[in-house]
Amino acid sequence: MNKTSRGSIVTLLFGISLFYAASFSTDAAQPNGTLHNAGRVDVLHLRGSFREMGRQYGTLEKTKLRDFHADMKKLFVDKRGIAPARLNGIASELYDSYPQRFREILVGMAETSGLSLDDHIFINAFEHFLFHPDLSRSSGGACSAIAAWRPHTADGNLIFGRNYDFGDDVGAFKQYVNVAIFDPAGSGVATALVTFAGTLNATTQLNAAGLFLELNNGGMSAGGLSHTNRVSTPIELFAMMLDSSSLRQIDLEMHTTNTRFSYIINVADANNAVSYEWAPFGVKRIEGASGLLVSTNHFVGEWGLAPSTDAFFLTVTRRTNLLRLADRAKGALDLAAMKGILNTDIRGGGATSYRVESIGGNPAPYTAYQVIAEPARRRVWIRLPGYQDWIALELGPLFGKR
Repeated sequence: MNKTSRGSIVTLLFGISLFYAASFSTDAAQPNGTLHNAGRVDVLHLRGSFREMGRQYGTLEKTKLRDFHADMKKLFVDKRGIAPARLNGIASELYDSYPQRFREILVGMAETSGLSLDDHIFINAFEHFLFHPDLSRSSGGACSAIAAWRPHTADGNLIFGRNYDFGDDVGAFKQYVNVAIFDPAGSGVATALVTFAGTLNATTQLNAAGLFLELNNGGMSAGGLSHTNRVSTPIELFAMMLDSSSLRQIDLEMHTTNTRFSYIINVADANNAVSYEWAPFGVKRIEGASGLLVSTNHFVGEWGLAPSTDAFFLTVTRRTNLLRLADRAKGALDLAAMKGILNTDIRGGGATSYRVESIGGNPAPYTAYQVIAEPARRRVWIRLPGYQDWIALELGPLFGKR
């Protein structure tokens, strides 16, 4: 099997120079599924029915899935002393909320990975365990988002940066972050998930139509209200991206679907970004202003809710800092500037935090990983602080492979 080099390569084709920023090497493959590496991040391209894509996933990531399962058990059962029955109950409730096509992915994994379906249901609940206040010592999802386009960006194209913030329990699991492209046969838009191996928690996505979507926690704005008799919200977001090729279609989906919990959903294409403040009792669309959209973890629309405070992981400070940094770079905000913004920690006037601590009497988030998306180029950059520096993943060529 041919391998592409780990460095960037320049190929001349009919006199046109094509620059591939991603350094993929194909390490393993099975019919209709391939595994690549971008630095220390696995990139899977899965094709076929949902069951077939699951089977490919289980084969390609067999070793990593087994290790992930073992490490999860060490943390939650051995170290924390949480009864397996309780963990399995939480995981099963999540799985039972999934539409059948998404259950098929986990069933397919179990057919080839050497793990049982119950094991895969357990793995799939990883972030739900971490988010559960009784299971994790430092629960609480924060997250920050900043999208910039004309006139803020240097070339007019949209660039989107996001921090995936969580409790610091996640720090020991960075080796399991991967990118999985699901390319369903016959229908649907190929969609890449940035998440943890074996999980379908679709909080960061880019699809072949050039749509980028990311999720921020918005629970503080609705008082923690939750409806458990609804389909899991992240899996609904996955469905939206598989079914959408335009911001207009996403807008229709957002105004049709109910959410379990309160979130802020930010969506972008090559030219524009919008934010949806999505509560169990309604949704509001928030437009960016002057080519800039910034959100952290509180609603900014006219809801008539309690004022936001920094008591929730410095949400006001983080948003204020991002707006300030973006304005400083207005007209020249490019990839290097976006990296600089995301690399700036809270104490230095940014929104990123590398450890759980208290700042001004308020808890700071823990930044597990960071993503920069360039939708026009079908490219994402990923950084896992302390594990993997910024590396480019050229997803366009993979989206195009059939």
